[in-house]
Amino acid sequence: VLPGECVKGSFAIVSECGEYEIPFIVMREKKTLNSSMGEIRNLFHFTNLARTNWNEAVKIFFEPEFKEILTGSDSEYLDIYRGLSGRVREQYVEEFLLRVRKKNPVSYTLDKEELFLENISDVYTEELEIRKSNWGYTFFRIELEGDFLSVEKNVLWHDDFEENRCRLSVSIQPKYLHYGKNWGRILLIHPYGCIQVTVLVHQHGIVRTNSDVQRNTKKHIAMMIENYVDFRCKKIEPEQWKIRTEEILGRLRRTEERNTLVRLFEAHILISKEAFQEAKGLLEYAMQYIRKEKMPVYYGYYLYLFSFLVKDEEEQRNIEKEVETLYDENENSWQLAWIFMYISQEFRTDAEKRWDFLKERFQENCLSPVMYTEAVLLLNYQPSLLTELGNIELRILFFGQKKKMLSKEVKSTLQSLALRKKEYSAKVCQLLMSLFSMV
Repeated sequence: VLPGECVKGSFAIVSECGEYEIPFIVMREKKTLNSSMGEIRNLFHFTNLARTNWNEAVKIFFEPEFKEILTGSDSEYLDIYRGLSGRVREQYVEEFLLRVRKKNPVSYTLDKEELFLENISDVYTEELEIRKSNWGYTFFRIELEGDFLSVEKNVLWHDDFEENRCRLSVSIQPKYLHYGKNWGRILLIHPYGCIQVTVLVHQHGIVRTNSDVQRNTKKHIAMMIENYVDFRCKKIEPEQWKIRTEEILGRLRRTEERNTLVRLFEAHILISKEAFQEAKGLLEYAMQYIRKEKMPVYYGYYLYLFSFLVKDEEEQRNIEKEVETLYDENENSWQLAWIFMYISQEFRTDAEKRWDFLKERFQENCLSPVMYTEAVLLLNYQPSLLTELGNIELRILFFGQKKKMLSKEVKSTLQSLALRKKEYSAKVCQLLMSLFSMV
């Protein structure tokens, strides 16, 4: 008996006392779904409610009585409803209405796709307007690429939109800007895609008498980092790495003879050649300037190099504690994070803790190729660390694929995880396609 139906009949009784007929009437009560718009009797009513009051419609969708309205021609949607109502998730209401063809997909646009600024000296705030094409489920996860960017919210929901429009404030922090071009991106990721704003802040070197020197230093340091990454990726041999680094240092030394960082780089090369006495002398010389300049990264680098010259275990532990304190006070420095990772006995012996530490740095928008190289090498060493294909893991894998570093075991683990993924992911698909195209 269907809800609201009435069935009439009778029981026929034959006995020694005679024959009797007992009539009966069976009525199944039809439970009603009440809303602010009145009783919801069918999908047409429900769609109208969702259009005007989405939050209320979501609550009603997961009521046990909802399936009672799927009668007549709408009964063909019962299986879809059962599949989507087992777990309370707002997105499933959107999926249901799309599948039963009661609404169109929501699309999003931005009032600007590029943001170009010059010579920022104070905190600058820009408002982005996000527009949605029609009513329905809305969710955005906001990710930033560029330390100089910050937003007031990391997540946007349906309630953040008024008349299908939402304003998002983006701030640019000048203290994180360097001389030259600062590139960044604001990624607004929704369940069906992503919209983005490309940001370029051009700092022209306002009133800097040593701007050319600074630019030259950054250029050569970037070259050394690239050289180091090539060495760690096994694109070049250790000897090539040393030769190239010495050539870069030679050019840098000609313009910045007294640069403390140059001295530390030179000491690093000497240690790699096991010329420990010469390295010790150079470190002692550099330490005189490190005390004056009070640069945490320089001091951390000094401690890292000095640890190679120390044999006493107690002194090694003291260096480790000092580096840990230095990192705790400067958590935004990827250089100190890298040094701490190599100095710490715990990280050296526990691959899982090392992996978690690296993921935390990437979660905090660390973009250093050195740190990404470490993450890929760690995965190659222990592929079992790859247990999911989240945003951080995909960024690491994309980097490894770009550098052609991923081992066969990591690729195999990636394929297994992709096969177990229940929902389609454009990023996973793109990664797999790029891997297979290289075969």
